[in-house]
Amino acid sequence: MDIKIEEYRKQLIEIEQKVGESFLKTILALSGGALGLSFAFIKNVVGAGPIKSSCTIIVAWTLLTASLASVLISLYLGTLSYRRAIIQVDNDKIREEIPGGKIAKFMPILNFFSTLFFVSGVVFLFIFAFKNLGG
Repeated sequence: MDIKIEEYRKQLIEIEQKVGESFLKTILALSGGALGLSFAFIKNVVGAGPIKSSCTIIVAWTLLTASLASVLISLYLGTLSYRRAIIQVDNDKIREEIPGGKIAKFMPILNFFSTLFFVSGVVFLFIFAFKNLGG
C-alpha cells in the first residue's frame, strides 16, 4: 500500500472506533433515560385510574434493561478483547490468531441486540402510554 492509502486506512479505523464508542454511549444514555423517565412519569400517564395493559410496561422495562445490560457486557468484552489484542501484538501472534480473540466476535452481536432491545422497549412504552391515555 502506498502511504496515502495507509493514512486513509488509519483514519477510517479511528473514525470507526469513534462511531462505535458514540453508538454505545448513545444507546446507553437513551435506554437508561427511557427507563428512568418511564418510572418517573408512569403516574402522569396512568393518573388516578387503573393501569391498563400492565404487561406492556413490564415488557418495556425488561427490554430497556436488557439493552443496558447488552451495552455494558459489550463494553466489558471490548476491554478484554483489546487487552488480548495487545498481548497478541506483543507476542507477535496477531496475524496468526483472531485479533482480540474469540471474544471480539460477540461484540457486534451484543451491539445489534442492544439496539433491537432499545427500539422494542420504546415501542412497548408507546403502546403502554397509548392504552393508558384512552387509546
